[in-house]
Amino acid sequence: MASIALTTLTEVKLYLGIAAATTTDDALLTALVGAASTIIETNCRRAFMRESVTEYLSGRSENTLLVSRVPIYSLTSIRDDLDREFDDSGDDIDLDDVEYDADSGVIEYVGALFQDGTKNVRVIYVGGEATTTSGLPDDLRLAATVTVAFLYNRAKQRADGIAEETLETSRVKWANEIPLYALTLLGKYTNRATLGGLL
Repeated sequence: MASIALTTLTEVKLYLGIAAATTTDDALLTALVGAASTIIETNCRRAFMRESVTEYLSGRSENTLLVSRVPIYSLTSIRDDLDREFDDSGDDIDLDDVEYDADSGVIEYVGALFQDGTKNVRVIYVGGEATTTSGLPDDLRLAATVTVAFLYNRAKQRADGIAEETLETSRVKWANEIPLYALTLLGKYTNRATLGGLL
C-alpha cells in the first residue's frame, strides 16, 4: 500500500475526459489511484509521504550518511552507538556539527567521522515530498495520473497489457505497469541510495 495517493480522482477524470458528474467508474478509478501509487512507489524504491522516519545506518568510519526518505525536511536526532542499544543520550551527535543536502539525502558530520559499525547510527528525521496529494510536485502527480489512465484503459479493454503498440508513425512502449512517458517523469524520483545498496 502506498504511503500517499499520488493523484486524485478529480485529476484522473479530467485527464481522461470524464465529466465530473459521471460517477459510473469512480470506484474503479479510486482503486486504480491506490494501485498506481503503490506501483510508482515500488518502482521508485521510496515513499513520498512526508513524515517522521527512523533509520539505522552503518557508520563505516566515514563522515557521510545517506537516508532514504528525501527530501529531508528536518533532522530530529542522530545517535552513534556501536552497541546498537541507543539508550544513552551521551551518544547523541550535536546537530550543530551536521550539515545535510535535502534533495540527495546526504548527511555530513563536519570535522568528524561516524564510528565504524553496522547499523550503529540511528537517524530520526522528517522526510518526504508532502503530507497531502495537492502538495506533491506537478510532474509526480502527472506521472501517477498517466499511469492510472493506462491501467483504466487496459481494464476497460479487458486486456492483460500492451508490451508495444504502433500508432501510425509513433511507437508507444510500456515497462511493467508504468507507461514510458510516466517513467520519464519519474526518473528523477528514483531512490539511488537503495539502488546502490548504500543503506
